[in-house]
Amino acid sequence: MSYAAECNKRFLPIVWREGFDPQQMHPAIASHNWLFFRETDDFNHALQELIRAMDTDLEHLRTHTRLLVRSHEWQSNARNSSYLLRGHDLQEAERWLKGLGKEPKPTALQTQFIDSSRDAETLAFKARQKAKRTVVLATVLVNMLLVTGASFWLYGAASGWARRWVDRQLQDALNVGLVGINGDEFEAIAYEPPTPANQEFYQNHQDWLVKVNIALPNAFPRTYAPTAPRAIIWVGDSLRDTEAQPISATRFRQPYIVDPTSQYWLAAGLIEPTITRTTYTDEFGSWLSICGPIQNSVGQVVGGLRVDFRADYVRQIEQQVRNRLLIAYVIVFIWLFILSLIILKATRPPTDSTSPKAANTSPP
Repeated sequence: MSYAAECNKRFLPIVWREGFDPQQMHPAIASHNWLFFRETDDFNHALQELIRAMDTDLEHLRTHTRLLVRSHEWQSNARNSSYLLRGHDLQEAERWLKGLGKEPKPTALQTQFIDSSRDAETLAFKARQKAKRTVVLATVLVNMLLVTGASFWLYGAASGWARRWVDRQLQDALNVGLVGINGDEFEAIAYEPPTPANQEFYQNHQDWLVKVNIALPNAFPRTYAPTAPRAIIWVGDSLRDTEAQPISATRFRQPYIVDPTSQYWLAAGLIEPTITRTTYTDEFGSWLSICGPIQNSVGQVVGGLRVDFRADYVRQIEQQVRNRLLIAYVIVFIWLFILSLIILKATRPPTDSTSPKAANTSPP
């Protein structure tokens, strides 16, 4: 009787006959309303009262018994967490615990058992969420670091790509320019005294250089002829004799001393096509240039063709490449950021039955 009372078991005391000492009864029985089945009582009425009392909230009674067994099992195993309630069982137990006005009432051990189950479930839920977020954030961070590293590498390589693109343009411009230059006529106007024929050769030569500049607006071709080991004269120039002749235009047969250190390519261009490795500055401006040999009809080198691109044009090309890479990086970065938010939201499903929020909003 004491153990049943300790477990909050439900008592239905039945009086069959009089003549007993109520003081000798267990307090748990004495405190309940009695059902009278004496010979002088209406048996059928008393039986209906008993059935009605036994049928009152049987589900609550079954849950009480089940949780009582589970809580004692947990208690007898040193309160090992593996014996605690989880998931749907825990939610059902919490809803049962809210019915405090029903009989039999939850025992202190049952209450501790359910509360400990919720605490353990909350800790497990938080640990799972933390692990998910850690994995997602680590994945997103690694992806962003890879994208950032690749973008920095591509940004640095942009100068090389732009330079190779400009080199191809320079080579194309040189090839186009050399096609229209007659080496024999060039030799005559570069080295022979002025004559009417030479004047016509010169005009044809100038017209061709201008046409090359018109066809390739960023290319400025000019020709030169060697006069000494480190000296040349300028022969033709696409910028010469124009309505707005720039200060960088050269004069016909203007002498020029070649710096062998910074302008090696002028001499090298008399042997084979040579492109400057970096932009350079002379009295005519800042340039990136290519030089190639001009040959006469017998294959002798009689001069060179120099094609210049202004340095600001080269920098403009480099900046365009960098801007495109920057736009691509921003797009990828935004996409990864949005993707990370989607993944983080997906790892926190609002309907997770083990979450504290789900437990608090469970239907009655």
